[in-house]
Amino acid sequence: MRGRGAPVNKDGVMHVRKWMTLVLVGAPLLAATLWAVGGRENFTKTKRAVDVQVTDDLFGDTRTETHWEPGPILGIYPGLLDFVAPVAGLCAVAAGVALWRGRRRAARQKTEGGAE
Repeated sequence: MRGRGAPVNKDGVMHVRKWMTLVLVGAPLLAATLWAVGGRENFTKTKRAVDVQVTDDLFGDTRTETHWEPGPILGIYPGLLDFVAPVAGLCAVAAGVALWRGRRRAARQKTEGGAE
């Protein structure tokens, strides 16, 4: 059973393992990169407080005002504990299941091949 858009070589064999490896390694790396670029926050934030010095034109006083700026990535600052860790954890679990199933299938084929 072939999925849509799956790469196929000349013989029609899909390169599922290569794509799965690319996704399972690439997704956590992408999440970690977005987290690092977004300011390395512990939890996801939608806005960040920025203190700005404002000078009053009439009296010449300076005062500090707090302005809220949205995050650089889709308007958020990605968090480590609620964005990167779940993505990496899910990819690790998926890789473990894939590795377990692959070894189980190889052992089953080895057993069936030896019985013939």
